[in-house]
Amino acid sequence: MPIAPALRDVTARMSSRVFIGKELARSEDWLQVTTMYSVDALTAAGKLTSYPRNIRPYIGWLVPECKEVLNYYKRARALIDPVIEKRTALKRAALAAGQPEPAYNDALEWVTQEAKERGYKCDLANFQLMMSVVAIGTTSDLLQCTLIDLIQHPETLQAARDEIAQVLKAEGWKKTSLYNMKLLDSIIKESQR
Repeated sequence: MPIAPALRDVTARMSSRVFIGKELARSEDWLQVTTMYSVDALTAAGKLTSYPRNIRPYIGWLVPECKEVLNYYKRARALIDPVIEKRTALKRAALAAGQPEPAYNDALEWVTQEAKERGYKCDLANFQLMMSVVAIGTTSDLLQCTLIDLIQHPETLQAARDEIAQVLKAEGWKKTSLYNMKLLDSIIKESQR
């Protein structure tokens, strides 16, 4: 049974929540863009490496995956720009009303603030897509390897499930809860090794 597509979807949802915030984390269009961008970008890069470096920009217009990557970028911009505009408007309205600016705890805000402080211009759509490529590829591979290892060792699977249930029952979903899942941490590290 192929599990890679399902794991890519789960990873896209998790990483989108951290990278782009609530506004787009549940958007099916955004999730499709980030998931397929990561797949097609890596495929396009692989195809382009077979050509000499100086003609790759021209060959790129002929490779279907390169065209798709450009389309995903355009769709990403169309999805991100309204979020940025909305946030900017809310911040201006708060300042005009003498209230503190609303705070957003996601990579979109972090990069925006860093770029503003340093006087840089940042292409947020490109940044988000690059972050998605890295996160979706590596995390879904790690999840796949870990699940395969757990399936091969059912006694460890049950012990991990028991630990997760025990910690979540005692602490609920918090960052510290993950820290207290020692067996799960060991299982993931062993899968990486």
